[in-house]
Amino acid sequence: MDDQEKIEKYQDIYKEAWDRQNIIDRKANPLARGSSTMSRKSLTNAKRGTSTRIRTDKAPASSPDVDPKGRPLSKSAELVNKMMLTTDMTLVEMSEELRTSRHAVNYIKKRYGLPRT
Repeated sequence: MDDQEKIEKYQDIYKEAWDRQNIIDRKANPLARGSSTMSRKSLTNAKRGTSTRIRTDKAPASSPDVDPKGRPLSKSAELVNKMMLTTDMTLVEMSEELRTSRHAVNYIKKRYGLPRT
């Protein structure tokens, strides 16, 4: 019996054993399931209903527009507001003082409509 005959003889048996073991592994470890056939962006769009290939009957949910001046200030927003009103600090200087990023300070400024008097 040469190598090719051995391969043909055991190929189907090996494949069945491999498939059984994969089923057991997937039950024990969800990460062993492998990647999805759809990309992450496609899955996100499908869930939101905005994909061009996959449509749902529901329109994507959107939050109502909230006036930033009407929001109550958080602790960090109060600090940023106070810094903006009392000092002539830049966003970078405020972020260094608050030990956060410039983007976070800018986000707070836009979200709460700062500076407020």
